[in-house]
Amino acid sequence: MSTRLMVTIIVAILVGVLMEEETVKEKIEVIHIPKMKFSNKKEMMKYLREWQHRLFLDHWIIDAELVDELVDRDGVECWGLNTFEMIGRSSLIKIRKYNPDKDANAVRKYCAEQTLVHELLHCIYNWLLKDSNSHDSMYYDTMDHQQLDKIADALIMAKYDLPFEFFLNKKD
Repeated sequence: MSTRLMVTIIVAILVGVLMEEETVKEKIEVIHIPKMKFSNKKEMMKYLREWQHRLFLDHWIIDAELVDELVDRDGVECWGLNTFEMIGRSSLIKIRKYNPDKDANAVRKYCAEQTLVHELLHCIYNWLLKDSNSHDSMYYDTMDHQQLDKIADALIMAKYDLPFEFFLNKKD
């Protein structure tokens, strides 16, 4: 068994994908890159259900919307937003549609599937409400968010066997 296949199987188990070796081989050969743009809600929901299961969130009620514009609670434009309720385990995820005017020149490549995974991770991570008047809480919120983004990147990289450089929006 190759090292690459063994690492893929270990990662698959860690993210809730229990399958036989041959199925893993077939999946790697078929899937090449993550979903960069969602065409419609139906397509997005297919990916949402897959990742919901992979992340052990099957007991959550999660819906999603594709939107043209999106801003966070601080009024900053963003790619995704998760409005969730931890006790009732419900979530509404909004993913901003790809916008070539905004995304083509960004340093980081727009990847709808990575954004979706990032937003789903909010359902797992124990978030404290950010006190916008405190510099400390703003700092910790930013650092925690950065860690979530790293985890989402790692999950996408593991699923598709990609290097980190995949996320760079190279101008060739």
